[in-house]
Amino acid sequence: MLPDQKHVYYLAGPSRELCENSPYYEAIKQKGYEVLFVYESHDEVLLMQLAEFDKKKLKSVESELETDTKKDDTILEGDTRSLSQDEANTLKQWLLKQFGDKLKNVKINTKLDQHPCIITTNEMGAVRHFLKTNLLQRDKQKEIYKVLQLNFDINPKHILIKKLYTLQKSTNTELATMLAQQLIDNAMVTAGLVEDPRLMLTGLNKLLEKVLEKY
Repeated sequence: MLPDQKHVYYLAGPSRELCENSPYYEAIKQKGYEVLFVYESHDEVLLMQLAEFDKKKLKSVESELETDTKKDDTILEGDTRSLSQDEANTLKQWLLKQFGDKLKNVKINTKLDQHPCIITTNEMGAVRHFLKTNLLQRDKQKEIYKVLQLNFDINPKHILIKKLYTLQKSTNTELATMLAQQLIDNAMVTAGLVEDPRLMLTGLNKLLEKVLEKY
């Protein structure tokens, strides 16, 4: 590990390939930190219970990002690949207005590269374990948002986020809202907070229908 790496970081996922392509790993590997991949849900629970190894705190990558991104990242002025700071802030406020019942906060995250957005929340592993062992998941998906206090991090450089900004400024606000909801749903699946991704298909199909209306 690097000398300045104070914690042992770990990331849970079904396979090494999915871990390496995770937006959570993408956001932290820029720092050069080593990350332990674990592939079984009980491994994640064990690490949460263990809490410390060799006098270093065991910390999930998701928890590190939740702590690391309490404040918005600053967008470099003149970066033509990205929304400007003002544009990103405008989109952030629009998302909070549209989805304030689902999202605790929306944050600008420039550490993301290939992914448009991520969901962060305090103790993500504990939340996943709770959802797997609690009847809430089997009841109503909408109830989950009220309990989890989710943060939604957006990547101002990603094409989908830039298109979303353009859409919310246009008269096609319905399509903008549908796209934003799908991005939130996708981030929920990536975070492992959806037991059955098939629940998201209705919204995805409606989005596709809306996009293809002119054809």
